[in-house]
Parts: sequence; structure tokens; C-alpha cells
Amino acid sequence: CWDGCVVPVVAKVSPAGNMFQNVAVLALSFLNLGISNTGGCKNGRYHGYGDMNYEDGGFYSGEWRNGVRNGDGTMKFSSDNEEGRKTYIGEWRNDVIQGFGIMRWRDTNPYNVTMYEGYWENDTEHGNGSVVWHNGDMYNGNWINGTYTGNGTMLWGNGNSYSGEFFDGTQMGHGTMIWANGDRYVGDFINGEKRGYGMYNFSDESFYIGEFKNNLLDGKGTYNYSNGNLYIGR
Repeated sequence: CWDGCVVPVVAKVSPAGNMFQNVAVLALSFLNLGISNTGGCKNGRYHGYGDMNYEDGGFYSGEWRNGVRNGDGTMKFSSDNEEGRKTYIGEWRNDVIQGFGIMRWRDTNPYNVTMYEGYWENDTEHGNGSVVWHNGDMYNGNWINGTYTGNGTMLWGNGNSYSGEFFDGTQMGHGTMIWANGDRYVGDFINGEKRGYGMYNFSDESFYIGEFKNNLLDGKGTYNYSNGNLYIGR
């Protein structure tokens, strides 16, 4: 539906021209900008299901309401985006990504794909969601304004894992860290470091319970050696 729909250009449509002449002028105005749309109209605005080609190379196919993307749709963003080619499949509200959806980022290597699946608010990850990076790292948990904040689980490609509290993308609060070599820490974290009170189990079956600072055993604590010896620090 071209005739009668609001377009993002000023088109010189002759009131005296017939419908086909007017449509031709509108179509030419779109083509001059590299923009085209096919779909339904309501009250002079895009409405219902339709497709839009953007001048920067982007493409949207999905639902519209009152001239803006609203409902379920697929958006392939411009390949010139600095984050790499992005493709989003999911919900829109008033022309922004909002609700549940999947975003894929792909750089020049077609196998280097990062994918986020979860909830969005105002074009950013917000709520529960999971991300898989192209290097094999994975996160599943809560997001606030585009960063993982709250409770979640991080799995690294090297075999390490963390489950617990995050703030602004960093371990913050109480959590459990497990290393690929079998070491395990349960306790407090501040800015990604072991800091506060916790228990560290070593792969040789020795363990320490006590205070930590800057990722190190620091302060009062008890060290139980695998041979049965015991050290109590004061």
C-alpha cells in the first residue's frame, strides 16, 4: 500500500494527478533515498504487516502500528554498524526493541557470532536473558540496562565458572567460583575479586576458611592441610 501512507520525504504530489501518477511520484521519492516499503496502511500510516528497506542497508519485516514498528518483527541492521552485522528477531514497542527477542552479532568472519536471547527494554538487554559469545563464554541470568546485574551464572570457555551475584558485569556480592583444575571458592566478591569472608577448597583436598583480600588469603582464618595439619591465623 503506497497511496495515502505517510512517507519520510516531501513528495510533490499533484492534487490533480490520478492515483497512478501520485504513486509513481511517491515511489520515486523513496527510491531517491534508497527507501521502500510494502505493506498495509491505516489512516495514512503503516499498519499491520509490512516490509521496509532502509537507505543504510537495513531491512525490517514485521508488524507496524500507527507508522512505527510495533509487535513481532525481524530487523537486519546496516552492515556498516561498528558492532558488526546485527539481526534481531522479536518484539517491538513504539519503534524500539522491547519485550522478548533474540539478537545476533556477526563480524566479518561468518563463524564469529555472539547471540543474546532474553528480555529487552528501550533497545537494551533488561530482565532475564542469556548470551553466548563467539569465543565460547556464556552467561545466563539477570540484566539491567545492558549489563549483567543481579543473580546469574557465567561459564568461560576455559572451563571456569561462577554462579552468584553480579553488578555492572562484574562479580559483586556472594557467589561460587569453580576453576577447571578443581579449585572451588564460596564466599564474598567485590569488583570481581575474592574479598571478605569465604571458603576455598583446593584440588589437593586442603581448604581454607576465613578472610580474603585482593584475591589472597588475608586476615583471620583456618588452613586445613591435606595431610591433616591445621594452621589457625589470627
